[in-house]
Amino acid sequence: MKNQILKFDARMPSKKEKTALELNDSDPVYDIRRLRFINDKVYSLEHTIIPTKIAPIDTKILEGSLYDYLGKRGLKITDAHRIIQALNATQEEAELLKIKENTAILSINQVCYDQKARPFELSRSIFIGNQSKFGLDVHLD
Repeated sequence: MKNQILKFDARMPSKKEKTALELNDSDPVYDIRRLRFINDKVYSLEHTIIPTKIAPIDTKILEGSLYDYLGKRGLKITDAHRIIQALNATQEEAELLKIKENTAILSINQVCYDQKARPFELSRSIFIGNQSKFGLDVHLD
C-alpha cells in the first residue's frame, strides 16, 4: 500500500475532537489527510486526527503504515467504535478518488482506543462503493 499525503500539520483540536479524544484545551493534535493506493489504484481517502502526545510523527512515517509505527512504539489498538454509512461522493471526494460526483461511497467514522482504553484516533475513511466489501463479526456476552 502506498500513501499520498494531502495534508499534515499540528493544531489545536476542535470541541468535537477534544471530547472524542478526551483532550485538554492545551493538547495539540496532528491533522492528517491521505490518499491510499493499492497496486497504484486509489483505494481510500483518509482524514485522521491524533493527539501529538501519542508519538512524534513525520511525513516519512505517514508514507507507510501509521498503525505499524505506533505498534512499534508500544501502542496497540484494542477497541474501535465505528459508524459505517453509505453516501454519495462530494465533488471534492470524487476528484480525489477519481470517480464521478455522487458515486456511491462507504464512509467509516471511528474512534480507536489503546490497550489502556484511551482514545487515540478520530478518523474518517472513505472507500469507493463498488470496490469495497466489509465483513463484521458480532460477539454477544
